Amino acid sequence: MLRKFLALSAYAVAVINAAQGPGIAVSITQDGVSEAKNIITPYLFKFLQNVTVPEVDFDGGYLKNLIVKIPQPDLDNVNIKFDHTNNGADLNAVKVTATAEGDFHYKYLFFTVDGKIHVDIKDLGVDIDVNVATQAGTPSDELAPSVKCGNLAVNLNPDNVDITLSGSGLISKIANVLIPLLKSSVIPSVIQ
Repeated sequence: MLRKFLALSAYAVAVINAAQGPGIAVSITQDGVSEAKNIITPYLFKFLQNVTVPEVDFDGGYLKNLIVKIPQPDLDNVNIKFDHTNNGADLNAVKVTATAEGDFHYKYLFFTVDGKIHVDIKDLGVDIDVNVATQAGTPSDELAPSVKCGNLAVNLNPDNVDITLSGSGLISKIANVLIPLLKSSVIPSVIQ
């Protein structure tokens, strides 16, 4: 999911200039990157409204049918900086929120519980390095633009995650075990 976000960001911030000969040259400037933030951020987050996450298995259970929604953060919380050493850009978004809904199954001691899960993430940080380069094209003696992700860092504090479980009356028996497990390891592993 975030890798798609990265690829779209890189193409959006690239400024294409006519080359002196046939073909094109790709270059990124800070002015282009700054202006692109106002255009591309709403476009990208439009695609993050209904992201389906594959089944997530963990010790004792699983999450499935997860639908994640990531609304667009305020543009003041999105920064894109030119990285001239790598011919790329660094996208940093803070105060990003997200919700997820789906089904869960969990077995603890003698209790097996199935139900619905609702997750609210109140504050998520994302830092992505995007590099623009060239690669062999078709035919192989031509060059084509390429986008590469250098580093991807997601900052999530478990204290910023609220989880609500619903279903059978047995949920109260496993909630004090399942919710801390989901907050501390399962949800961070899904986001990474």
